[in-house]
Amino acid sequence: MITSILLIPVAYTNVRDVINTVEGQTYPTTKDLRDFLTKELKIEGDDNEEEMVDIQLYNLSDFTQASNDDLINYEGNFICYVHFKK
Repeated sequence: MITSILLIPVAYTNVRDVINTVEGQTYPTTKDLRDFLTKELKIEGDDNEEEMVDIQLYNLSDFTQASNDDLINYEGNFICYVHFKK
């Protein structure tokens, strides 16, 4: 199992509920998580990839590095962890 850190901007109206729902959950692939987030965050349009650009997913090593380098805006995001099957 692979654990990743998910950051979603506070700008989404229901982000707190979504973060509480996904935290600690296991998804088969990142696409499955993306599909869930698209539905739950009510991201609409033909090209939802563009809308999801502000949602960040880090593996633990990259998250630690970005955090230590002060590259993460903690004030503007909700943070949780998710798991992916290998």
